[in-house]
Amino acid sequence: MVLLVINPRFFFQVGEPSRFDSNNPVHLPKVHDLINEISLRADIGLHPSYFSSDNHETFLLEHERLKKVTNQEVQHSRQHYLKFELPKTYRWLENEGITHDYSMGFADANGF
Repeated sequence: MVLLVINPRFFFQVGEPSRFDSNNPVHLPKVHDLINEISLRADIGLHPSYFSSDNHETFLLEHERLKKVTNQEVQHSRQHYLKFELPKTYRWLENEGITHDYSMGFADANGF
């Protein structure tokens, strides 16, 4: 018998909604509670907002917001693939203690 172990990872957008980000507002109690509940059962990560790649303060605010909601360190990230910028993105992630990034890939296919 083969036992299959699945370790899902969920990425949350906790920035302000925009025309490129249609996320649920984290200040709503049900959204806050759902993110927190998921973080107790699975690995979670930050999916920074579209505009955070151009504004370091926005990125820092979103990272802190997710840490506050989950009361744990956030070590995973997945950027908007159109806004991923080397080496700047990796430097920001590294400075904030984010050690795992899942941004690289194709828009229309799984894999690298």
